[in-house]
Amino acid sequence: MNTNPPTNNIHNAEALADDIEKTQSGIIIPRPVKHLGSGFRSTVIRDASGQVFRIGRTSNSVGGYKHEVKLLQFLRNQLPTAIPEPRLFAPRSEQFPGGVMTYRELPGHTLSTDVADEDSWGSLATELGEFLATLHQIPTTTLQELKPQPSHSTIAELEKTRIETTPTLKNRLSTDEMSRINRWWDELFSAPEMHEYSPVLIHNDFWHKNILVRSNPPKLSGVIDWEHSRLGDPVIDLVAVRYLGDKFARQVRAAYSNRIHVDPINMNFRLERQIVLREFGGIGYSISHNDNIELDASIEKLRNTGVTGISTGRST
Repeated sequence: MNTNPPTNNIHNAEALADDIEKTQSGIIIPRPVKHLGSGFRSTVIRDASGQVFRIGRTSNSVGGYKHEVKLLQFLRNQLPTAIPEPRLFAPRSEQFPGGVMTYRELPGHTLSTDVADEDSWGSLATELGEFLATLHQIPTTTLQELKPQPSHSTIAELEKTRIETTPTLKNRLSTDEMSRINRWWDELFSAPEMHEYSPVLIHNDFWHKNILVRSNPPKLSGVIDWEHSRLGDPVIDLVAVRYLGDKFARQVRAAYSNRIHVDPINMNFRLERQIVLREFGGIGYSISHNDNIELDASIEKLRNTGVTGISTGRST
């Protein structure tokens, strides 16, 4: 059962701004206020001055915000594109159990999946691959003071994911589907290739809604939402770019490989399995937060990876 109730009015930007003003004495948020989006952990609004507020939907969001504030202070001058300069605006409270983080809006707009596979987007794919290569080459010895975060790269975390998702999936999937999933897990744990990598700093949620672009054809202008970043398997950051089309994803990987030497066979092996693990992560989050709507969507995405032998054929 969810013990961390989400913040009320998550889609009502004006109501959220009113609540922030009530809980933060002397604060006046310039209007109008726009709702930018809602994800698993946060709702995001922007005021008329260009200030962005990320509002934690559950009580464990504030830990991610604190991690993000500290990490981005360290990364400020080490990356080739803009990243936020956040501060923890409001700690955990009854009204905002996940706290509130704020930063000045970065230039550009979130990347759309509609035309990402067009030929003119090759330069953007190169920029994304080179950005990830730079991020992954930051010496991990300089990150020792950062709070460690769980990663879908370690045996312990993979076993935890399997244990936490299996009972719910057994109630929602057919016997044949569960047999296929169990075989997939067994094969995953017995595959030495899954552990043939050196952990690096990963963004860990590098999908189109966290990538900012501007101009036409688009140029990379910023990368946002770093609360899930941690040390882990570098291919995790290459998983979500596949939502932008197979051709685009191949171009990103090619640009990445031009900057960092990788074994293509081993990388592709891990990548294909991390694609499935990303959807298991969504299922686990939905279960822990009692979100049945998101659970249904995550199960559909899992089916679309082919791991259950059944695909809905819908876009992920």
